[in-house]
Amino acid sequence: MIWAWILALLVSGCAYIPDYDLAQKSDPVCLDDTLFSVDNTLFKEGGWPTCNWWEMFEDEQLGHLILQSFACSPTLQKALARLEQSCELALQKRAKLFPEIDLNYQEQWQHFSKNGFIRAIIPNAKRVPPGDNQIDLTANFSWEIDFFGKNKNLFAAALDLSCAQAAEVAQAKMLLSVAIAQTYFTIQTLIKQREILRERVTIAQEFALLQLQREMIGVDFISTVWDAEQNLKLLQEDLTTIDKDLMIVIHALNVLIGVGPDEQLLEVWPSANFRSVFSLPCNLAIDLLARRPDVVASGWRVEAAAKQIGAAKADFYPRVNLMAFAGLESLHFSNLFTLSSKMGGLEPAIYLPIFTAGRLKASLREKAAAFNEAVYDYNNLLLHAATEVANQIISLKATEENLCKQKKVVELANKHYQLFQWRSEIGIENELTVLQQEDKLLVQVYQLADLQQNHLLSVVNLLKALGGGYRDYE
Repeated sequence: MIWAWILALLVSGCAYIPDYDLAQKSDPVCLDDTLFSVDNTLFKEGGWPTCNWWEMFEDEQLGHLILQSFACSPTLQKALARLEQSCELALQKRAKLFPEIDLNYQEQWQHFSKNGFIRAIIPNAKRVPPGDNQIDLTANFSWEIDFFGKNKNLFAAALDLSCAQAAEVAQAKMLLSVAIAQTYFTIQTLIKQREILRERVTIAQEFALLQLQREMIGVDFISTVWDAEQNLKLLQEDLTTIDKDLMIVIHALNVLIGVGPDEQLLEVWPSANFRSVFSLPCNLAIDLLARRPDVVASGWRVEAAAKQIGAAKADFYPRVNLMAFAGLESLHFSNLFTLSSKMGGLEPAIYLPIFTAGRLKASLREKAAAFNEAVYDYNNLLLHAATEVANQIISLKATEENLCKQKKVVELANKHYQLFQWRSEIGIENELTVLQQEDKLLVQVYQLADLQQNHLLSVVNLLKALGGGYRDYE
């Protein structure tokens, strides 16, 4: 009962805890209108993306490259190192919850001056030895008793930051796999367009040769030959540029995976495609909180900031430390382990904050401001996440529509080419017109390759907006 009164008196004598305002986390952003407006032919009701979402593109090489990057990428390894660091920091905070025991051995030899305190002052100083050898062997005990939860809150905050870092690792993996897929699709498109340009160069060479022959027999002017040669040179320049772009993108893919630029990773040319209907989950707005690693990481940082406030509040209460030691002390090693050499001590200590010139209040309000900052970051990220999902749904819908229209354009251009080819066979059209129609067809096929890439990128971007198969298993 007496100790309870003493504790109450100590608590009442501490500095008072100031008031502070805390922000509130936002509710999930509604996406009902976005889901209601989607085309049922492009989307279907289904589950969330899986962790191996790249399999839907039906290209085994793409999956192999992504898995290889998980083992070799320095970016991902850096994120894993940060996770390990945060876990070890949490263990350091956890150690504060337990007592510490250490064993200390100390041996000190000292020579006493004849004019010093001992030999000059003590009577019969001639009997005092000129020096001694003091030996101490002690076991020390120390414990900061966490009555008000300061160390517990600090450990919980560090643990929450470790969880946030684990979500950051998942975010790094997702961004890495998305970047590899985007680069892979770009390589696929450049290869297609390079083949198309090669065909156009061949057509331009034939066209220029025919124009030269017609000019030599007086059918056409020399300007038509110049125009044909100019067009040929421009196409050859485009072909050189696309060869350069292809090599640069291949080097970028190697860097993402974690190998040198000269490493040959592509065993076959890419052949990715997406022919299925995209699945959108029902509870999109609510479940998005646990499906995006960046949102989950931000949520854990909010929790960590809340624990920091609890630790700062504990500073306003008494801090109790208990220290003790027990051991042996002797001037001679021969009798160190005798019963007469024993020693020990107990040192309880209580720290009571009464006047700190506003330091504790400022620290608490600083932690409250940090909490508010974390909450506002979370709310802002939640808005951007929902907006990104809505934008990518619209983008995928638009690219799908444009792709369908371009396929019809290519189909019509092919019909025109076949018609002029037939007319040439029966002698109605000349070969120049057929070559021109074939070149127009290839121009549309070139644009189709661009739209096919945009469609694949839109699918990947929507997968990224939905979290890339991540789930917060708390």
